Amino acid sequence: MDQIINALTSLTPLVCVLVALGLVTKYVPVKIIAAIPNAIIPFLNAAIAFFTAFGPTPAHAGIFGDIFHTISGPAKIIGSLAISAIASSVYEVFLRHPLERFGARKATP
Repeated sequence: MDQIINALTSLTPLVCVLVALGLVTKYVPVKIIAAIPNAIIPFLNAAIAFFTAFGPTPAHAGIFGDIFHTISGPAKIIGSLAISAIASSVYEVFLRHPLERFGARKATP
């Protein structure tokens, strides 16, 4: 049971969702979705990662509480950008070439 809870709370499901979102955005021929520029997809993924992976920080009493809260905001932003970069790398390294080889065509608006 602990392994299932750890797998569900890890970042692997989030990266899979972000990769799937990128694939849907690039390959599903719905005009509204296909009109999203490819350059926006990593930033959209970073925003999704920011709002889903990082919840509110707990209050910390003591001397270092203010320092922790000051550092935690930028750390969450950098973490969400890193998760987005991982999702983009998974697509570019492992999925793009096989999809092109099997004839998947990118959706056009």
